[in-house]
Amino acid sequence: MIKYLYGKSQYLEHFAETGKGLWFRDLFTMDKLENDNISDDEARKSIQLAPDAITKVIIAGREFKVVPDKPITFSQAPRRCHVLCLSEKGHDKELFELFKADICIGINVAKLVELIETANKHLGLEVITDSITYYERENEILDLSQVQLAFVKPSDPYSREHEFRIAVFWPQDSSSQLATESHGKINVFHASGTPDDHITFNFEGPAYEEVVHSVTRT
Repeated sequence: MIKYLYGKSQYLEHFAETGKGLWFRDLFTMDKLENDNISDDEARKSIQLAPDAITKVIIAGREFKVVPDKPITFSQAPRRCHVLCLSEKGHDKELFELFKADICIGINVAKLVELIETANKHLGLEVITDSITYYERENEILDLSQVQLAFVKPSDPYSREHEFRIAVFWPQDSSSQLATESHGKINVFHASGTPDDHITFNFEGPAYEEVVHSVTRT
């Protein structure tokens, strides 16, 4: 299964050539991307329902009656994770322009997931892959789980990306920690998040050659 990673050579060339430096970004910082074409607040999925859609809401065992003639607005949070955002469409001119990219790397998804899971068994990571489901109406995502919410986006304007996502979930979610040589234990996720928050995976040859299926430069 080959999916496609678009980006700038200054960030992706090293991975394409050596298998080192593949970024998985904190899902909750996707609204901080420099490219406004693909930036999106994924920390919260806002939902608005018409007042006649439901008559009451029960949350955490508490019952709330609906105020007549007023829309119901609330939000749901997906399970926090690190993601690699790929596309179903490879070497596509429109996507090169949309992502302001000059390189497209074909990724063998099955091999990539296998390497991540094998090398990081001690961390208890869970890797889930799926195509993004695009929704027209907010009520379509009302019953989704927190994991499923990490794989949905509004159809407008994001369906043109044809996104396929690899998500790495941590056993303690937002409170997960890693042991480091110089700073002891650190939190995997920062409370507020910054545009550069990510984890990096490095793959040694010849394994990485099975991950990188193709490279197209413009």
